[in-house]
Parts: sequence; C-alpha cells; structure tokens
Amino acid sequence: MQTLNPYSFIHIGLSIRALMHCSGLSYDFILAEAPTLIKGLKDIGFQVSSMGLQELNGFIDKIKAMPKNTILTSQQSDELHLLMRKIEQTVYAEASTKSIYIVNEKRYALDILLKNPEKMFTDDVFSTLPIIAQYDLREGFICLAFSRPTAAEDNIFYREPPLPRRLCDREIYFFRCKFYY
Repeated sequence: MQTLNPYSFIHIGLSIRALMHCSGLSYDFILAEAPTLIKGLKDIGFQVSSMGLQELNGFIDKIKAMPKNTILTSQQSDELHLLMRKIEQTVYAEASTKSIYIVNEKRYALDILLKNPEKMFTDDVFSTLPIIAQYDLREGFICLAFSRPTAAEDNIFYREPPLPRRLCDREIYFFRCKFYY
C-alpha cells in the first residue's frame, strides 16, 4: 500500500492542461512545467505514462538551446498540443487502472494503524513478536483502518495461533473488544 497526496493527481492534470494549451507561452514556462509533470508521474508510480514521455523530452531538448523568454511559434504550439494529447490519453488509461481509497477518521488513530502499528503496544512488545505475527498485525490494523473488522480479527487472532496467548500474557488483550461492534 502506498500513501500519496491526492493533490499530486490534480497537479499532474493541471500540468498536462497547461502544456496542452501552450500557445502564447514562453520557453521558460515550458522548461519549468515539463519537469514538474515528469517528476509527478514518476512519484505516483505511473510507469507507462513515464515511459511515454520520450517525445516530450525530445521537445524540451529542442527548445533548451533557445532564449528562455522566447514565445512558442504556432507550429511549436501545435506540436506540443498534439504531444500532450497523447500523453493525456496515456495518463487517463493508466489512471483507470488505479483506485483511490478514502479512509474516514473514526475512533482509531489512522496514522498509527497504517504506518506505525508498533505504537499500539507498550515498549518493545511488537519487536519481540515473530516476523509473521508482526506482518499479520500490520495487515489486521490495515483492515481496521478500512472498516473490515472481521478480516482484522482473522489476521490478528487466527493466522498466528500463539499471538493471542502472547498478547494476553503481556496483558494486552484490549483488541478483542474493538473487533465486535
């Protein structure tokens, strides 16, 4: 699971549209906005779209040598517009393969459940558990964050049989009450 800022998707769309409607823009703007788009696509893991940016990189290489405050010609604007339409279609196609989940804050600290499950325990309890138990707890906490209490219970109590006993031995059996609403 990867945590991303939702604005990064919006920013990519804005960058695509700004470069697509580029008539009257300067080389300086293009040279500043294109790397932002390229970095944004790589940061959110759009590998297919990132690979399709070779033509944009070629266009950038052509205008790099020109004075930065020069305005794009109509031929360059048309070329960049067509290029960005192709990129937009690729990004749209790749985006349709992704899903975004919005987790509602409830009675759980989502940051702890999703990123720092060891904070749910007292000192060093989590690190003393077997690796498989740590994994099951992480997965169980993710299920809790996504409001799947039965799956959470399955991950925490049934996959690793010694786990409930170990948790109870350390007087950490507060989990059971959280799974039954």
